[in-house]
Amino acid sequence: GAGTSGRLCWTAAQFMNKLMMRHRGRALHCQCSLAGGNQAFRKSVEHAEDNAEAAEADLCRLMDLHFADSSNPQGARGKSLTLIGVTCGLSATWVSSQIKRALEMGAKVILLGFTPLSSGRGMFGDAEFQKAIGDAERSGQMVTICPIVGPELVTGSTRLKSGTATKICLEVMLHQAASKIRSHSPLTGEVEEVASLVKSYNRSWEGIYRHSAKLAEAIDLGARTLGLAGSIVYAGFGREGLVGLIDASEQL
Repeated sequence: GAGTSGRLCWTAAQFMNKLMMRHRGRALHCQCSLAGGNQAFRKSVEHAEDNAEAAEADLCRLMDLHFADSSNPQGARGKSLTLIGVTCGLSATWVSSQIKRALEMGAKVILLGFTPLSSGRGMFGDAEFQKAIGDAERSGQMVTICPIVGPELVTGSTRLKSGTATKICLEVMLHQAASKIRSHSPLTGEVEEVASLVKSYNRSWEGIYRHSAKLAEAIDLGARTLGLAGSIVYAGFGREGLVGLIDASEQL
């Protein structure tokens, strides 16, 4: 992913690896391909998401890293890969280029976005690419998840509703996958289990908004601090600290 999407993908990948390390004694090869590289985690790298060649090269780099000690022939590597491409507006060339390459390699692909596929831009708006996605879905090689969350309060600021939805979808998918691996049960993703997880996020949302008055006070305090040329400092630990870092990086 790129921008907020890429940063959330990185956080989700680290969570998955740590979870599996704790339960299996070794990490899965869950990696993140972030447009702009590691520096983009802390600060926006302009136009990085538009570089198709760099996107394909980074995907190949991760594949080489994964299979460095493997005897798998080059042609069989794609079948051991699942690519989760996240682009809120279905517009990032970084993601579409990697999806195209992954499909050609025979990999499984999950596309996560929050815009109808028919409204995609760039390669996502190309009729031939849309047909390739449709063919891959029908063959079972690809799954497209596009919940429509509606326009953002601040135009273009996808770390708001779309960012929240990205975090929920990634965590639900990876949590379920990890649970199935630990229990050695079939990876079927029962609807009831997924629905129960999603409802737990809804309870969190309800609990947060019971404190709307206090949230408004905090927002006002932050605005006045910035108005006086002051600073807002994020303090956190673990995953919460990472979320603060992601939000802080959006302001730079």
